[in-house]
Amino acid sequence: MPSLSLQISPTGPIVDIMVGVSSARLAATRAAGLPDPVLVAARLLVDTGASNTNLCDSVLSQLGISPTGQVSVHTPSTGNVPVLMDQYDVNFYLNLPHASGVQANMHVIQNTPVICADFKAQGIQGLIGRDILSNSTLIYHGYMQLFTLSF
Repeated sequence: MPSLSLQISPTGPIVDIMVGVSSARLAATRAAGLPDPVLVAARLLVDTGASNTNLCDSVLSQLGISPTGQVSVHTPSTGNVPVLMDQYDVNFYLNLPHASGVQANMHVIQNTPVICADFKAQGIQGLIGRDILSNSTLIYHGYMQLFTLSF
């Protein structure tokens, strides 16, 4: 199982990840003979309290994609009143070390619905939520200030 082990930053467990258009959109682009859309770098906080993965509008706008719909979201600040937020489909790309430690494996998390939110004031571009974490193993070594994410 490929794993990524990193230091816990003062902000928390941060993963640098590349974000791209969904697999369906990528296939359509290639079928049309167009170049692959750009991948966008993003710093995401691993958040076991977030039900869904979220991305900042600045990342989504660079991908040039439109929302696939809206979802009703509860946050601590909304209380019992949900808010409607735009949802997009994206692919995530992580460079995971190869078992030999020599080369990196590109791990792709395909067709992930993400919610558009604003994280600029927090110095991150989004959250990795339990939707992605449910298909991985997260080990948080608090006393060692390390975390491991395995897929």
